[in-house]
Amino acid sequence: MGLDVLIDLDHIYTKSEVSTLLAGKSDVSHTHDLSEITDAGTAASHDVPSSGDAASGEVVKGDDSRLTDPRTPTTHYHDDRYYTESETDSLLAGKASSSHTHTLSDVTDAGTAAALDVPSSGDAASDEVVKGNDSRLTDPRAPTTHYHDDRYYRESEMDLLLADKADDDHDHDEFVPIGGIIFYDTGISGASYPSGTWAKCEGGSLPDLTDKFLLPSTTAGSTSTTQNHTHTISYTNHQVSPCGGGGGTTVSKITNANTGSSSHMPPYHKLLTLARHA
Repeated sequence: MGLDVLIDLDHIYTKSEVSTLLAGKSDVSHTHDLSEITDAGTAASHDVPSSGDAASGEVVKGDDSRLTDPRTPTTHYHDDRYYTESETDSLLAGKASSSHTHTLSDVTDAGTAAALDVPSSGDAASDEVVKGNDSRLTDPRAPTTHYHDDRYYRESEMDLLLADKADDDHDHDEFVPIGGIIFYDTGISGASYPSGTWAKCEGGSLPDLTDKFLLPSTTAGSTSTTQNHTHTISYTNHQVSPCGGGGGTTVSKITNANTGSSSHMPPYHKLLTLARHA
């Protein structure tokens, strides 16, 4: 009984197709020429000697005898960019080693205290320098009896001199008591209206002195608006005869009883009046 097999030809290669694919491949075991090596150096085409030193066409191996041959250099000279050994030795002879010491005499700016010691403990002796914990530094010794000449003031003299001086932050307002009134001219160059303890006398808690003269008195505070002045009245003399005739008496008769006005203000210069109120 025969067996029919259905084969999908799209899932297998034909012999001709496989032969075409294998034709572009190398055998697993194969060789190359040096030209086919893309990262080979120029030494790759040279041989190393089988033994001994390398010839001119060979590369040197690590056991080449010339690598350890202590050859003496041929006669040659260096120019002035280099020091000779003797020149270098002369230069080094005048230099000190990195680690070296000095005596105090080699220090050019040392003071006379440099050679002295500090005490190991306690107060300094006469040939030692004083340390910060020397007990004598905090000893509140009273000075012995002594005197100063006339170039100095005694404390009592200074007290008398200072008693008549003002403090640095003193106030000149103390020379005018509270309630004192002064004239002040702001028209003077550099003058400015003072504030604080001073105020202009324009009423309120202060007297209103606007356009008023000050009148000295035994009491303060009274005011007046009266402005008394005198006018001249013209008159003429007339003869009056008694009844019946004969004789007569001369009497004065006012001929101009009209009132008149004239300036009674003396020359003036206006100023502010300021009162100290605090």
